[in-house]
Amino acid sequence: MMISKAYRTCGVIKRAIGFNAPAKVKLQLFKSLCMSILDYCSSVWSPHSKVLIKKMEHIQRSMNRYIVNDPANDLSYTERCMNLQLLPLSYRREINDLLLVFKALFGPLHGVFTNEISYCNSSHNLSSLNHGARTETFISSFFHRIVQLYNILPLSVRNANSLSAFKLKLFNHYFDKLAQYDITNSCTLTSLCRCQGFPH
Repeated sequence: MMISKAYRTCGVIKRAIGFNAPAKVKLQLFKSLCMSILDYCSSVWSPHSKVLIKKMEHIQRSMNRYIVNDPANDLSYTERCMNLQLLPLSYRREINDLLLVFKALFGPLHGVFTNEISYCNSSHNLSSLNHGARTETFISSFFHRIVQLYNILPLSVRNANSLSAFKLKLFNHYFDKLAQYDITNSCTLTSLCRCQGFPH
């Protein structure tokens, strides 16, 4: 349903302004109208299946091809993302997860997750209070994945002293990782690929 809604919104943008509109206008409309749909509550529904991850990524892949409007089609998806200063949707969902847990640890949601995760001040690491994940669903659930995702962040990101500083460092960290992203290589789609281990 969400994928269909995003595609419909993309279609509205294309029909409303056409293919020859300035790239800045197309990009701003995509960010404000479509990306807001794809980001909303992503920590709750974020897919773990690589098939679904690729299916969702195709939305942005087709839109950044439309925005760049490169007749020769010489640029890869990663290169187009770099040119437009866009992160892959899978990276954005990880960032949303990490921002949510930071808010729960140090921000306006402080104390909300005290029954699920604990934080060690000396190492800046998280640990899960729910052990023994036995199902694929639980392994991929927010509280299980966020511990691994947070702990593999560089210490320079984890020891940020405010939400705004953490957000800035987080985006810079993921933009630094963008060069190794390859839509054709499933193991680069997320930071926690279990078939090859992590981190990426």
